[in-house]
Amino acid sequence: MKTKSKENKTNYNLLFGTLFTSLGAGLLLYICNKNIKNEKFTIVSHNPEDIRNKIKKIISVNQSISTDSINDTETLHDLGVDSLDSVEILMGMEEEFGISIPGDCEFSANTTVSGLIDLVISKLPK
Repeated sequence: MKTKSKENKTNYNLLFGTLFTSLGAGLLLYICNKNIKNEKFTIVSHNPEDIRNKIKKIISVNQSISTDSINDTETLHDLGVDSLDSVEILMGMEEEFGISIPGDCEFSANTTVSGLIDLVISKLPK
């Protein structure tokens, strides 16, 4: 026969086990819903026009210029992008498109906007 103390301990273990399991599942659902609301799980378009617009947006925010003033043939240098800005733009592209751009990629102040578009397209999953 179980003693009163062991019965209480077993009941507490069941109660807390159920509670923590419920909290864990609830927390997981909350995190997933939060990420979905923050568009962390978006499907990236392979349409070059969509990619162009997003890259122009990243550059325009970084450089505080209008997206209309950015054309595909301009280099990053032409747009006033320095080395720190270029790192921030690369990180913005990685986050926006869910890609990884290695440090040894062909990227410099002479890279054009169309070069960035090609870079992103080459890194997107097929």
